[in-house]
Amino acid sequence: MPWKGKAFSASEQTGINIFAKSSRLPTRILWPFYRGVRSDTTETYAAFAFRTWIGSGKSDPDRQVLKIDYALPGNPKLSIVRVLDELVELPDGRLLGKAQLHWWIGSWQTVAYFTLTKQ
Repeated sequence: MPWKGKAFSASEQTGINIFAKSSRLPTRILWPFYRGVRSDTTETYAAFAFRTWIGSGKSDPDRQVLKIDYALPGNPKLSIVRVLDELVELPDGRLLGKAQLHWWIGSWQTVAYFTLTKQ
């Protein structure tokens, strides 16, 4: 899988996604005008910056979640900025993520789930 995870800066309430270098060409094809890619390691690159904050879940307003918001200048407007991830911590320390997509008609839909492991 090309997506390898996320890197966070808690003090700045920001972060970025990490991808395998093998996915760099498809990224250039899908988002030819995106200029936010930066090298991470010899095996990975970073792209699609985000900001974070704590708030109520979109579909679970009774839960406090870590919001991951991609609506930042420079991120692709027709796709990436329409995503809002929400994370909760599981009892074993892993993070469960829910990816929400904002449709043009104004509604939100859960489109994926993912897990993260703290390193």
